Amino acid sequence: MTSEKGDDGRNVTDREIVAQKIELLLDVMRARGHEPANFAEIQKEMAKRGVKLSRTRWFRIRKGSSDGRPTPDLLRALADYFDVDANYLLQRDGQISARVEAELNLLNALKLMNVSDVGARTVGDLTPEALNEIAAAINQFRKPNE
Repeated sequence: MTSEKGDDGRNVTDREIVAQKIELLLDVMRARGHEPANFAEIQKEMAKRGVKLSRTRWFRIRKGSSDGRPTPDLLRALADYFDVDANYLLQRDGQISARVEAELNLLNALKLMNVSDVGARTVGDLTPEALNEIAAAINQFRKPNE
């Protein structure tokens, strides 16, 4: 299993990377104005894609637990549900679309500024480049010691 150092200096496992990516995708859904996906919705969507998912398994995957290793079929189904390339979840360094990456950059910048609720619906029609420029502008005005 491949691992890399996290912010706290410990090794980060592949399962933890997948958990982080899923949480980011859930954040993007919330920022787009959708209610946070609940387990029942995720389970139903996975079943439509031919994949069984129990509540315990979903919890363990989202937490990056050692006993929560997701199968490639489940990761492909989740990628389809979140409308991202499957390689984003299947590979440690899998890339996301420019649009999702730009939305994540903006969300991260806003979180760093302690903005708790974002009306991202209002920026929904902006290009990825414009979203990245907004994020860069926000980051530029943050205090240097933050």
